[in-house]
Amino acid sequence: MKNKVLTITIIANIFFYLIFFAYEEQYVSSQSLDQLNKISIEEYNMSILTIDSNKKLISVITAIKLNNMNEEPFIPNFDLSKNNKMDFIRFSIPEGFSNLYLESTLPEGGFIEMNEGFALTASIPSGEQHLIFNYELRYKSDQLILPIHLPHGAQSVKIIIPSGGGKIKADNINFSGEVNISDKIFHEYFGENYKNGEYLNLKIYNLPSNFFLDIFRNLDYRMINLAIIISMSSIIMITITLYIFKKSKKA
Repeated sequence: MKNKVLTITIIANIFFYLIFFAYEEQYVSSQSLDQLNKISIEEYNMSILTIDSNKKLISVITAIKLNNMNEEPFIPNFDLSKNNKMDFIRFSIPEGFSNLYLESTLPEGGFIEMNEGFALTASIPSGEQHLIFNYELRYKSDQLILPIHLPHGAQSVKIIIPSGGGKIKADNINFSGEVNISDKIFHEYFGENYKNGEYLNLKIYNLPSNFFLDIFRNLDYRMINLAIIISMSSIIMITITLYIFKKSKKA
């Protein structure tokens, strides 16, 4: 009888702990998501600083101001991502980026790279926080498509590009004028009130290029080698023919 009571007690305790941990996990998940909803991206400022037409390389730096309206710090939880519940802060970067670098006012922690961007691993204190990240992108033709995702939306989006470096087209964004930065003229584009999950669908066109370098890059070296071989063979055949002709004429 005692063994039976002990068995029932053990089973009851196990059942209790399973319910407790399941409830705790669900509570943490909902609490984290509630906190996430109170984090807003107030400013998303993207600057295309340089465009190298020889290397077909552009350098991009993005400055973001976010506001944690929670009274407590937001602590990211990556374990729950398998449930398709995003409870961490992430930012989109176009595919093919390189040399990603991040600086922020966050007290500690860094970031992890994802398929199309990165996620913050640091806790986010209450109030305004700033972060800056830069990266490089290569382009092949005179245009570049950047489907930049805004998972957390943005109150305002500002993009600048050097004058003569190309033009910009994106959803809910318009040319707003010229700005002078360090004696250089930039074209400024501005948009606002982006909802969570929207895309900028950014397109940069009329990008500068080096005509002769483009021809050189697009050359098929196998065809060049074949043409050289044929040319050299032709020269040798002509030389031999002329030599034989001169010899026969002397004879």
